[in-house]
Amino acid sequence: MKPDEPASNPMARLEEMGRELDGKTAPRTAGRSRGSRRLKVAVGVVAALVVMLLFGLLYGTWRVGQIDRVELGDVLPPAPSSGATWLIVGSDSREGIDPDRPDAGGLIGEPTYGQRADAIILVRDIPGVGAQMLSLPRDLWLDPPGDNNATRINGAYNDGPAALVDLIWSELGIAVHHYADVNLAGLDDVVDAVGSVTMHIPNPGYDDAIGLRIDESGDVTLDGATALAYVRTRKWTEIIDGVERYDPTGDLGRNQRQQAFLRALGSRLMSIRNPFTLNEAVSGIVGAVRVDDSAGTGDMYSLAKMLRSATRSEPLPVVDHVTGGGAYVLLLGDGSDAVLDPYRV
Repeated sequence: MKPDEPASNPMARLEEMGRELDGKTAPRTAGRSRGSRRLKVAVGVVAALVVMLLFGLLYGTWRVGQIDRVELGDVLPPAPSSGATWLIVGSDSREGIDPDRPDAGGLIGEPTYGQRADAIILVRDIPGVGAQMLSLPRDLWLDPPGDNNATRINGAYNDGPAALVDLIWSELGIAVHHYADVNLAGLDDVVDAVGSVTMHIPNPGYDDAIGLRIDESGDVTLDGATALAYVRTRKWTEIIDGVERYDPTGDLGRNQRQQAFLRALGSRLMSIRNPFTLNEAVSGIVGAVRVDDSAGTGDMYSLAKMLRSATRSEPLPVVDHVTGGGAYVLLLGDGSDAVLDPYRV
């Protein structure tokens, strides 16, 4: 040690080293504190999201539980793990239609007795093909062997959904796994609840009998009343290059419009992100739709997905026929089995 250097003081040196260590460890302590706060915030956010998700699931299940149920346990077989077939029926019940609405005359029309099926559509996610829809013409004439009780297929619905499901199985060999019907009077409420639907309409047209007029073509946004009239019109007159052309396809053309509407509605429902709009949509559905008593929330979500992406099956081949009583009906034509087979599981 040099003469001019002070004598080393061990205690002083230890104190100095302690101060150095304190200076070095302080930032690490602050870092741990900030990291701990971030972790707590992250845990809180995750917990809040989990609570919101659980609340949403419980609320959704509760709202789905409010949908009216149809007891069909005796006629619906258990749904397969994939490829369940839905039967969707558009009921032409006039109950609930406001007689003061401008288009009431055309929508109410002549009195009906009981309920009739205005639209009968099968929906299935066909393996290797994808979701498809097949309309069964309302005038399709089916004659179950041995009971002498031939009937139009839509007439069977007058005896209730179970009779229609049973007829489709016994005469067409198609097992229905889930069922849904929508009341005509509630259809426009469903559309208005989701805001609107956008449908592809090839040409402008009109049906003065029900006060329907659409002046646009292409992808057209429709409100509830217009959508309702468009899927029901039997006297659709298109305007092509300024020339009026009455649609000669009758019910077959209307079936195509009904399928296009279901695709549009399914797409609209699946696109909703606003929880308040979704709640309004569910409220409209609850008031207009019935489903079978075995359909759960997941089944209905799967149906909405299918409707959004479903393509149209080949039309069912039919031929004109006049019954012994003089009624105009349709019989299955050549090639009908090839169209029906993908729905037979």
